[in-house]
Amino acid sequence: AVDKIGQRSSADQLLLSGRFHKFNGYGDFARQLTRELIDLVPIAIQTTPEFHDQLKAKDWLQYVCDTEPHPGGEVSIQPTFSEMLPPKGDRAAMYTMFECDRLLPAWRARMNEFDLVIVPSNENAMHFRRQTTTKIVSVPLGIEFEHYHWKPFKERDVFTFGTAGHLGHGSTRKGLFRVIEWFQDAFPKFVKDVRLSVKLNRGHDNLDTFGDSRIELVPSDMSTEQLADWHHSIDVYADGSTFEGWGMFPCNSIAS
Repeated sequence: AVDKIGQRSSADQLLLSGRFHKFNGYGDFARQLTRELIDLVPIAIQTTPEFHDQLKAKDWLQYVCDTEPHPGGEVSIQPTFSEMLPPKGDRAAMYTMFECDRLLPAWRARMNEFDLVIVPSNENAMHFRRQTTTKIVSVPLGIEFEHYHWKPFKERDVFTFGTAGHLGHGSTRKGLFRVIEWFQDAFPKFVKDVRLSVKLNRGHDNLDTFGDSRIELVPSDMSTEQLADWHHSIDVYADGSTFEGWGMFPCNSIAS
């Protein structure tokens, strides 16, 4: 569900930097954006040899070029666009997860500074096209089905709920405290056969669980394989986030 690409010119290029090594939302977005762009346009990946094994595992090593990666990103993706953009020398692209039907004037002005704004859904694209003058394209977030997929259900003695979110920068938008409140409202402490697993980012383990031993905090980074195992270890995923778009954790949970 993206704009038609048409004929391509090797001179029309953008440089997108992504942190492939991060096993969090940003890393997921970088890997998934690469996956989607490979199906749309010719790309060149710039990286250092330490990431070659990771790219080889995804069959992306064939796209690696000799150019050094752009400063600021461990892996840089250089897709070739043509009809997406007007003919210019210097180009700038923006990828945003904003999911709202009305943009503040400052946001509109910022987006209009870019040649291209990439969004994850047609809903985003529809609203933004009404309010901005820049080119808007939709590149949907997908699921790495080789990791996140259905497995036979295993009976467990304890019914497990799960939730996840980044708590950096004083963020409350993930709503993890809401999920804890929901859990404790639904299951008073005398109910012992339930559990809530809260996946946090590394170094953030100060979320208040009100002394509830049924609530497990997981404050560490996980690889894709470990995250897939975590999803398969829970029975229900609860999402309490607000003020942001649909994220990868709910997508991966549905697939699992």
